[in-house]
Amino acid sequence: MALLIVVFGVGGLAGVPYFAHEITDVARDQEVWDHGVRAAKGSLSGRETSRSGLSWLIASYDLRVEYVDDRGDQHDGTLELTTALGDLDTSQEIEVRLDAAHPERFALSWAITSRGPRNRGAIAIVALSGLMGLFLIRAAWQVRRKLQRDRQIAAEGVELAVPVTRRQCVARRGKITGEVHYVLEIPSADGVVAPRTHAHKGKLLLECGQDGSRVLALILPGDHAHLLFVHDDLSPLVVTEAERDAAIARAAAAA
Repeated sequence: MALLIVVFGVGGLAGVPYFAHEITDVARDQEVWDHGVRAAKGSLSGRETSRSGLSWLIASYDLRVEYVDDRGDQHDGTLELTTALGDLDTSQEIEVRLDAAHPERFALSWAITSRGPRNRGAIAIVALSGLMGLFLIRAAWQVRRKLQRDRQIAAEGVELAVPVTRRQCVARRGKITGEVHYVLEIPSADGVVAPRTHAHKGKLLLECGQDGSRVLALILPGDHAHLLFVHDDLSPLVVTEAERDAAIARAAAAA
């Protein structure tokens, strides 16, 4: 799981230089517009994608541009751009300019007059991609850290009987799901950590004694801040069948 999250996180960070190309695209289009020649004829088609119709907030455009140079040769190309905090300016008739030396390079008037929203859109996409990557990598680090701590508790921990304040079996559509919601009272650790209430959701926990008033957890000595709760099948511990039976019997016999 942690490795998968890291992969997505690295992918998000890798997207930063990929999406950053749109910033340089704005400058390249401006250069073609300033030094290029006007196409004899230009037309475009494509689609706009925005969330909830709020194109002024953020929107992406996939456009196909067709134009004819001064020699009568026809060209076509694609233009992908993103705008933020401003619409694509379509108030004027479209005009296409092209690089006379490289006619496949073109600039569209609507894209030029929308430099501000395009720059903001590129910055927004780059920032979101980077933040998502950092968030996922941090989440993966936290997952890995928790797994390491749980392994340490499973290997070195001591048993702790945790009082149950409330227990509720979850039912959906009139059927018991097997999920149980607990409210537990975590005792203090030699006065270092004050007693606290803890909500736990998941499979049935291993009960101590016959009345079900306590459940079994493992802790590192003196550390009640991190607990590893043991389910009634002893998961997530990896034990033999004999060890499982002995642990269940010991829990049932607890006073």
